[in-house]
Amino acid sequence: FVYETADAAGQNMTTATTWHALQWLEAPLAAAGLVPRHVQIEATYSGDKRVSFANLLGGRGTRVVAEAVIPADVIRHVLKVEPSRLLAGYHATVSSGVMAGEVGHTANAANAVAAIFLATGQDVACVHESSLGFLTIEADGDDIYASMTLPSLAIGSIGGGTHLRDQQACLALAHCDGPGGSERLAELIAGFALGLDLSLTAALTTNQFASAHERLGRNRPVAFLRRDELDGARLVEIANQLGAPDGARIVSASFHPETLGPGIITELGTRMRRRKHVGIDVAELVDEHGRAFPALVKAKALDGEVLTALGALAALLGPDLALSWRVNEAHLGFIGLHTRELGLAQFAHPALDAVRPRLFGTWDDPVREIAVLVTEFVTDVRLRDRADDAGAWTGDDIDVALRGIAGVHAAFLDDADRFAAADWFGPIPTVDDHVGAAAMYRDVVAHAAIEYPDWFGPERCGRWARLIETHGASRRRAERRPHTLVHHDFNTRNAALRRPTAEHPDERLVAWDWELATVDIAHRDVAEFLAFALTPGATASQVEQHIDVHRRAMEAGLGRPLDPDDVAQDYRDGLHTFAATRLLQYVMAHEAREFLFLGRVIDTTSRLCELAGLFDEAIDVREGPGDAGRAAEHRGRRSRRSPRSRPPIRGGGASEGGRPTGFPRRWRSSGCPPSSPRTCWARQAAARRRYRCDWAGERSPAGSRRSGSYCACGSSMNTRTSTTTCACTRSASCRRASCACASST
Repeated sequence: FVYETADAAGQNMTTATTWHALQWLEAPLAAAGLVPRHVQIEATYSGDKRVSFANLLGGRGTRVVAEAVIPADVIRHVLKVEPSRLLAGYHATVSSGVMAGEVGHTANAANAVAAIFLATGQDVACVHESSLGFLTIEADGDDIYASMTLPSLAIGSIGGGTHLRDQQACLALAHCDGPGGSERLAELIAGFALGLDLSLTAALTTNQFASAHERLGRNRPVAFLRRDELDGARLVEIANQLGAPDGARIVSASFHPETLGPGIITELGTRMRRRKHVGIDVAELVDEHGRAFPALVKAKALDGEVLTALGALAALLGPDLALSWRVNEAHLGFIGLHTRELGLAQFAHPALDAVRPRLFGTWDDPVREIAVLVTEFVTDVRLRDRADDAGAWTGDDIDVALRGIAGVHAAFLDDADRFAAADWFGPIPTVDDHVGAAAMYRDVVAHAAIEYPDWFGPERCGRWARLIETHGASRRRAERRPHTLVHHDFNTRNAALRRPTAEHPDERLVAWDWELATVDIAHRDVAEFLAFALTPGATASQVEQHIDVHRRAMEAGLGRPLDPDDVAQDYRDGLHTFAATRLLQYVMAHEAREFLFLGRVIDTTSRLCELAGLFDEAIDVREGPGDAGRAAEHRGRRSRRSPRSRPPIRGGGASEGGRPTGFPRRWRSSGCPPSSPRTCWARQAAARRRYRCDWAGERSPAGSRRSGSYCACGSSMNTRTSTTTCACTRSASCRRASCACASST
């Protein structure tokens, strides 16, 4: 018996109709003297709720095909895999399915079928035959053709469970309810099944399938923190670890209706763990004398949860970035961020206490993955949350902040090993970690060139590529300098100025969110703060003045002078690290959360790099012999790749106060005339044996491969058809250089 059931799934209809047909046959059979020995309404040939080749080949219910041609760029940026690798992964699943005796071939269609069946009132037991099908993936030029054939969907838009309230609502939401709805429902199921199978095939091919289960799966039950557990009694218990500022006991606590926008780290953690309370609340604590203290209650996400969220974010930006993030995520300073903030909060030191909100107490339960911090909620401050406002921080405001953070830098200069040895502080990124992450940051710049061309035009992309490539040499140099505790997220998002009081007649810095703190050169903090607080119109004199303010404050704390030349170079290296790492992390995070300040900060950072000479690779006076060789190797690689990758030597920017603004302060303060600061400083540095004369030559002769190009001395530039080799000679003073180039085919 074969039936058509229109928009009903029809299992009950066909059973009843077949029974009546058998009864109708009894009379003519009896008249002919034929009495069946055995009558049974059904055996198993129908294939109802079974996997069978009859269902696969002949179909049962609705037969539907979904197909698509997917551009190669979509495959790369959505599925995070090259089309060729997707095809290879598909062929591997087909071959193994044949070996296993698979009926049909799909990757995971049953999940989509079962989910939609439950939501729309279908007979979920019919997932057996309904998920039988054929997944096909083929090359279509550079693109991918994919199709999903489901020959036996047992579905309906009327009858059965479709009349249930919630299931009927789902059918209506998808415009599949009532007569004529079953065909559309079949199309939707096939489309979702095709999408799911493509996603799974890509995940299996790139090994994201196993890593996602490892990161997101739960092999043990965890009693996560619930919002209702953070009640008044719990807050009183936590706050009385340290009590009121004068030691008085806290007797009551209540949450304030005021809400705060979550920080970036907190927001990322919230997205990954919906069953767990993560966030920031404002509370009021009352002590035994009736005094009220505003408090901030911060329930933190774990480092693993934040890394998972950042990994998902990286996956949105393309397959190359997704892979390079997975390779480097453990070496970027995010490991231990939840224990680090709690540990630093409990680390009592006058220098830290002077610049951070006062701590009431913490709740740390590793078994339940709870990390809660209760601190003072600073209210009597200026410039809170003004990162989006260009120029909100005046020069005097910036100086107050730099003097404040300099107190921390001075207190722990050459004494930062205590943090590196603490279990709660987490690992400190090494030079090798920074060098290893270069490929990831190059991918971020490539992404930004496409998504944010106003921020990263061709010229700026080239400059940032050079910053990333030379960052390793900068970090090796910084590694030899004295290190201290740095906030590592020190900017106008996480800082404000306390208003004067009777006890403190001057404004003071207050800085929060120390979760990314690390051990580094002090000027890593200085560079980031200036990038946020200044504007793209910053001048060299402004930058010099702020750096000097920080230097003098550190000297006051240390009780000894600091070499201005060393300070200038430390600032340059700190700015290099910020521009080549953290700023690009903001670009990544911008995909998930819009930062109104980001465009301005990128422009300001570019301006600061220009003023510091970071975009000029002609002279590097502080690299050691090994670093010089590595830098020369990098230059040679760039020169071979593209003759335009090395810019011409510049003579300096616009003058300011009679001094060129295009060079680092150490060049401008050396007594060199404004007309020739580079050659003058070169001679002075050479006398101190710190100058490496290695720069681009003059224009190539007209007969060389490319007229007007620049090449590095002793390097070659290759194309498919020719090689240009350049040999350079210099005068003793390095005042002039000539470069002769010869081409060979």
